[in-house]
Amino acid sequence: MKIIAVFHNKGGVGKSTLLFHTACALAEQGHKILMIDADPQSNLSLYGLSDIDLQAIWEDEENVIIDGFPIGTNTFNTASSSLLNSPRTIHFLLKPVESGVDDYNVLPPAIHLFDNLSLIPGRITLSQFESILADRWSISPDENVLAIRTITQFRTIATRYAETYGYEYVFFDVSPSLGLLNRAILTTCDAFFMPATPDLFSMYGIRNIGQSLTRWKKSYDSMYNAVGVQLKKLFAPDFVKFLGYTIYNARGRSDQPLGLAKAHRDFAEKIPEEIKKWIPKENVALQATNNIEYSIGGNAVWGSHNTYPAMAQKYKCPMWMIPGKELENEDKLTVTSNKVRFLDTQKSYYKFSNDLIDRI
Repeated sequence: MKIIAVFHNKGGVGKSTLLFHTACALAEQGHKILMIDADPQSNLSLYGLSDIDLQAIWEDEENVIIDGFPIGTNTFNTASSSLLNSPRTIHFLLKPVESGVDDYNVLPPAIHLFDNLSLIPGRITLSQFESILADRWSISPDENVLAIRTITQFRTIATRYAETYGYEYVFFDVSPSLGLLNRAILTTCDAFFMPATPDLFSMYGIRNIGQSLTRWKKSYDSMYNAVGVQLKKLFAPDFVKFLGYTIYNARGRSDQPLGLAKAHRDFAEKIPEEIKKWIPKENVALQATNNIEYSIGGNAVWGSHNTYPAMAQKYKCPMWMIPGKELENEDKLTVTSNKVRFLDTQKSYYKFSNDLIDRI
């Protein structure tokens, strides 16, 4: 089992779209996949759930999110609860450690989307967990087991689900932030990959990520070395590794070098240089070392998908399945006239996803 995050310091680079379609492509090829929406904006969740369904999940668990377990006991472990028999959000799953009590004895089922693909939805209140991390990160790890449990809880949750349900890959979608929430997620993942739009902000975000990885690793090593053998098992066996990048949402020009318009091509050519300069070599996955300057899957998913991702969210399926759906009248002309382009996205994401797992 491998735990992987999709991450970039810049927002709007298409993380949720890329993760969802990558997960769908891998699931279709026989890999058992769990997606965890750890971005408080919960965009990934909307690829699998309607607003109404997501709201219903949020409302069902509202009291737990607000009150936690104030009496110091996980009351769900001593009495049956219907909440644990239906899908719950990642914040609900974090609530025991947030309250300082034992983890749930029973894992709520993830949401089944397609064969081999499931989802643990996000929740906007997850941002509150960052303040808990801030309080506990400052505690000496050799003095407080709860602090270590809190910092590593994302990995604990992912591992429990993988062991219980046989997931081969667990993917985390995270927000475009270098705050403590993402630090806790990324440093307990095995690896991460990066979509990058070909622009100035995306390029400079790579520098922020590289510098943060250097600081985070020092803290990780210090914390890991300070704890006993049993607590070491809560950590990833090695510090998170970088798998590579892909250009995303670029303007294509088939008559130009790299197949990109000049404004985007100029930045696309600089991104590999920024990665080699700023991402520490020790943080690059061994299998990706020799091709880290090359985009994952070549240029398979570089081009802009226009309105296709919005349709994928609307019809709760990957883009290549849309032509087979019962479409609303307003979408029929667009889909029918571009059917081949919709279907071709499947081949693109198969190529991308296969290159991705080859680097793990």
